[in-house]
Amino acid sequence: MEFEFRKNTILAVLAGGCLWGCSSAPIKMECQELQARIDYGDLSGDQLRFAQQELDDCRGRVKSAEQKDSAFIEGTEKRFTPSDSDGTPTGSQ
Repeated sequence: MEFEFRKNTILAVLAGGCLWGCSSAPIKMECQELQARIDYGDLSGDQLRFAQQELDDCRGRVKSAEQKDSAFIEGTEKRFTPSDSDGTPTGSQ
């Protein structure tokens, strides 16, 4: 029971840290601003094409940042979560 509590606490801290420090969060906000400018702005044809290209680039940066964030969280979780094969006796030999 105590182990499960510690594991859940560690995972909660990791998730909370990601909300504060994930690299994808600010990029997502930038993409939302670009989308709003496209949806609600009175843009000329050239401006619209430029804004759409910016949005496509932004979405690519979000995908890259999310992969980076996911790898960081998985790596951190592996460091703090013991595996089943960590060499601890199971009671049967």
